[in-house]
Amino acid sequence: MGEAKRKKELAGDDPLRGKNVSLCLMAYRDVEPDTVDCLIRDTLRLSTKCMVHYRRSSNDALVQRARSKIATQFLESSDELCIMIDHDMWWTGPTQTYEGDIERLLRTALKTRGIAGGVVAKRGFGKGIACRFPEDSKHDFTTGEDYVTPCLYVGSAFIAFHRDALEAILPQTINSRGEYHTFFGTLDVPCSDKPDMMEELSEDWAFCHRAKVAGVPINVDAKPVLGHIGLHTYTIPDAFDAVK
Repeated sequence: MGEAKRKKELAGDDPLRGKNVSLCLMAYRDVEPDTVDCLIRDTLRLSTKCMVHYRRSSNDALVQRARSKIATQFLESSDELCIMIDHDMWWTGPTQTYEGDIERLLRTALKTRGIAGGVVAKRGFGKGIACRFPEDSKHDFTTGEDYVTPCLYVGSAFIAFHRDALEAILPQTINSRGEYHTFFGTLDVPCSDKPDMMEELSEDWAFCHRAKVAGVPINVDAKPVLGHIGLHTYTIPDAFDAVK
């Protein structure tokens, strides 16, 4: 079936319906079986609404380069939305009353034409979550809630963004050897709580910092219930528990 004909068949009232989507698997090493199961389950559902184009990054030892290359491939395509998922993620997926976690993030990114990330626990007990909120903000939520809120930085293990976001960030990047734009290059920035000191931002938080400079909306979406697979599948309660 031709892509134009397929897209016409997908057209409908749903804002997500008929959109071109890049589904990107960041396979830094072996992909966890639970990640594969979740991807298949949600992609089958998503493909009934969207034109899904699968992209995979693997065998690259530099995380920031791998993410930047995939982001560049997305921007060079005709796709409107992109979702990046790491090889060690697990998520709850759709139920009869819920559209699915991939769709959820894509909808948030589409609505804001910005960046939307899930609440990801760091791999370890008591290590916290891969998000940072403004110092003067207060948040009281649990994952699984229908709760979307602005943030400063969000992790990229389960993240979606609109192509408008990348186009806004593009002037802050360099074209590395003519191969890719450094959307996820790390940055050194002043500490927000210690102005006389500098802080090195990881590739995902550096991506968000560039987005913030460009005026791109950045949101955390608490609806997806995520697990970060390691020696244990770490969820949000684990992020704030003492070492077990």
